[in-house]
Amino acid sequence: MNEETLPASLVKSLLLSAEKKGGDIDKILDGINLSLSATGTTARDARIPTKVYCQLLRRVALYSQRHLFGLPVNKDEPTTGLRLMCLALLSCSNMGQAIACTADFYRHYGHPGWRFNFEQDEDEAIIHFTGRDKEEKYAYDISFLLRLWSWLSGQFIETTEVRLREPANEELDAYSILFESDVRLSQSENEVRFSAEHLRRPIVQTEESLTKLLEEAPYELLVMSRKNLKSIMAQIRFIVGSDFTKGFPSREKISEILHISCSSLQRRLAEEGTSYQLIKDELRKDAAIRYLHRPELSVTETASLMGFEDSSAFNRTFKRWTGMPPGLYRKNNLESLMRA
Repeated sequence: MNEETLPASLVKSLLLSAEKKGGDIDKILDGINLSLSATGTTARDARIPTKVYCQLLRRVALYSQRHLFGLPVNKDEPTTGLRLMCLALLSCSNMGQAIACTADFYRHYGHPGWRFNFEQDEDEAIIHFTGRDKEEKYAYDISFLLRLWSWLSGQFIETTEVRLREPANEELDAYSILFESDVRLSQSENEVRFSAEHLRRPIVQTEESLTKLLEEAPYELLVMSRKNLKSIMAQIRFIVGSDFTKGFPSREKISEILHISCSSLQRRLAEEGTSYQLIKDELRKDAAIRYLHRPELSVTETASLMGFEDSSAFNRTFKRWTGMPPGLYRKNNLESLMRA
């Protein structure tokens, strides 16, 4: 499946759900670049852009004033409940705690249709989704939770088996690609299995990276794919994230998270034509440039966000990266934007 598109049938299901909740379909669709054919009968292989679906999902949550991913919304912000839950998850030390916290959050604040529990033994974690015994469609919501947990740990959860209650149909191949593992339909329950090793992985995201995630949520999660994280470099960039105020994890810590030795980490990065130091420099350079395009942030504030103790060290480093000090870079680029 192309991660940049989703089945158009999801639009029809979403709009039918919104209509049942009293949503005005014309208002929901106003301003969204969506072919009207996607709201009616569609071919089995019809697709829509993932970004369009995310816009529609947020719009439905706002207009119906019900739930986004089974979590509360308010009149102005569809991700309110998701933000509150994720803030709680960021305080967990590992994935096992985060999954248990997610289950508790849904039990106390979420829609009754979003219920699950999990068990584990030495080798395997098993999550049972129990909230929708009368509903067939559940795959994409289960996938959302798996991808949210993957984002928290910076590593894709590789499911070993997925069991779904919905009857066998032509979507089996799409589901296999969605979960990137074997999927069984017409089962007695909705269940996913994966290695218990995932439960011991630390939480690596921060409040800043959460803010970025929620800007277009759930877009980043829906386009997440294990194949996008196959390289060691991609995995490190995912783990490190975008909050540099606390510095970078050491090479030893990265090796521990990835379950490889420091020497193997260095060798595999060399095979990809890079090094941990180069990755750190590229991440900091990209983030610094983004910050400098925000006029409300001073150069000193940018230096602090980048983890520099003083702005002079940041100035020297930025000049090494780009050939000019940050103040001049900002002046040149802001003038270019104003002329454009």
